[in-house]
Amino acid sequence: MRRILLVMAIVLSACAPARGAEFVLATPEQGAAALTADDDFMRALSPADLALRLKRDGGALADLRALYRSSTLAWSDAERGRLAAALARHQSQFAALARWLPETVYLAKNSEGVDGGLPHTRGATIFFGPNLPNDDVELDKVLVHELFHVLSRRNAAQHDALYALIGFQHCASVAMPEELKARLLTNPDAPTIEWVAPGPDEGAFMAPVLTVDPPHFTPAKPHFMQYLGVHFYAFTRDAAGACSIGAQIEPQRVLAPLTASAGRNTGYVIHPEEILADNFEQMLTGRTDEPDPWVYQRLAAFLGIAP
Repeated sequence: MRRILLVMAIVLSACAPARGAEFVLATPEQGAAALTADDDFMRALSPADLALRLKRDGGALADLRALYRSSTLAWSDAERGRLAAALARHQSQFAALARWLPETVYLAKNSEGVDGGLPHTRGATIFFGPNLPNDDVELDKVLVHELFHVLSRRNAAQHDALYALIGFQHCASVAMPEELKARLLTNPDAPTIEWVAPGPDEGAFMAPVLTVDPPHFTPAKPHFMQYLGVHFYAFTRDAAGACSIGAQIEPQRVLAPLTASAGRNTGYVIHPEEILADNFEQMLTGRTDEPDPWVYQRLAAFLGIAP
């Protein structure tokens, strides 16, 4: 164990050049602090969100915080070693991104009690779920994808310019029916619907909207992902940037305008944040068969790194 800790210290130090990020394996207490923070995610949660995450209707935000507080775990020595090796594999890439990253990035472990155990981020903390991927290639993909969310959140003032790389425009406000708001599914990595892309009709816009389907928990559907609804809605956007949601768009009408704006490198199109995170991950982990390398080139130029 002492040797593992020594190797970890050397690797983490090497991954944290001056003014760069230090990667820290979070304690359960540090993970709980990130999960219970009052942030955009907590403020955006809908009644359906709470029902899904608490696995019961009628729960409150205080109940969710209590669940999250009890759902963080300690890393094993074997996991520490694998994370140290993953950081070492991307040492030079992460160093090149130093100016975009926070001073400290936490890597935390949590149980399935937190959003079904799916990897995600809150603040400057990456949550990997209860188990690291068995394959190191997959571990690297998760690490890099989630690191993009940490990078993006730290530079939230750049979101308009960042998402514009793939054709999304910012909405100064979004008008949405209360019935739809009540059943939204909030993504911790991209908790708000604020950006729209060109739609299939001339002069119109569209955006993906996540919903909890059905909008209440039922024991017959015990798993988080069984509730994920992904729909594209039409939006109007006026000269002042105010957006209003319209009708759902048939899935077959979404593909052409979306790929024209955002490319075809990923099918993970639930938010411009996730489209870019997948492209970032593919770029840093060496994908070579991408159908639209121009997305990598734009993103790399924006970040000031080699594609």
